[in-house]
Amino acid sequence: MFKYLLVLFFLIVFSQNALTQRLKIESGVSFSSTKKTMYEERANHFQLSIGLDYFDKGFCFLSSNVGYFRKGGKVTLGLVEEYFSSSGVETLYIDCITVNTTFNLKAQLRKSIFYCGIGPRFDINMKDGVDFNNASIHELVEPNIPHINKISIGLKCTTGFYYDLFPFQLGIYCDYLPTFTKTFKNSSTNKMFGNNRTFNIGASLGYKLYTNYTLDRGIVVGVIL
Repeated sequence: MFKYLLVLFFLIVFSQNALTQRLKIESGVSFSSTKKTMYEERANHFQLSIGLDYFDKGFCFLSSNVGYFRKGGKVTLGLVEEYFSSSGVETLYIDCITVNTTFNLKAQLRKSIFYCGIGPRFDINMKDGVDFNNASIHELVEPNIPHINKISIGLKCTTGFYYDLFPFQLGIYCDYLPTFTKTFKNSSTNKMFGNNRTFNIGASLGYKLYTNYTLDRGIVVGVIL
């Protein structure tokens, strides 16, 4: 999966070469749940994204990113038999390649730069399934997962700040990733259901690059758990 991420990254780098302004690495924690399904409990997952910040006008900039992240949710199961009872957690996971572009407003206070942005997001489902934390539950419960949609569309809403230690930048961020496309599809009725919501919180390390032009030149790389 990582090789797909690298291919998408270099495509963006070459297409935006003369306009990019910032190289940035982000990593953190992702909290995901899928409402109106059995997986409504919050699950923690891993995320990685890479992209570009460009067209920085002082008060606003654009950011295009590609990446990998895992979304889903979990449910606590209880099993009661004649001679024993057991419980466990079933976790739904959906591994996605995600592509997004956000329009960001920013404000600078000395060396601290605050920003917030919003833009469209496009996810491709690469792999999905369920995990159990209890072997006995796994043996006795047959998972019955509806068809999971391969393509989903949503938003990326982001906010954060970074501290300028030229040419490096240190910061933190928070993302909200609502998905408009339903998560599941009933194969018999073709009815779509399930609303996924994911939050990301993390830290960032940035680096500015320069060209012979008056504009900066850079790349954005991101990691979100």
